[in-house]
Amino acid sequence: MASNDSDDRYQYMGLEMIPTPRYDAKTDEPCTGTAWMWRVENGVIALEFNNDKVLTGTSYGFEDYKDWDRGDDLQDVILSAAVDGLSIPEALERVRKAFGNPTVIIALKDINESADELGPTAQQLVRPNE
Repeated sequence: MASNDSDDRYQYMGLEMIPTPRYDAKTDEPCTGTAWMWRVENGVIALEFNNDKVLTGTSYGFEDYKDWDRGDDLQDVILSAAVDGLSIPEALERVRKAFGNPTVIIALKDINESADELGPTAQQLVRPNE
């Protein structure tokens, strides 16, 4: 799915963070988690998850480095996994089949506040000499 004005409008409103019937986008309390990040054609894409209920694409902290079109593709894979009722490990396997192994795996101190951990990683992948 390519980005267009209506997609941008929904993203601006934060609707990409609405939980699916299968996965949550955040937790009520601070919670450790994991992020997978890929270096792709025009930047990076990432998802974050825990082994309980959270699985979501993310761009917080690295919006300037995100490949928005590939990010939409990642979100489509996550949403199709939710529709198909896949567990988080099954959904991650589907993502891995679609995008390959992540370029980097990041242990998150708090899945709800990951920008400080993801931003520098994205910058290093996209602009390693800065």
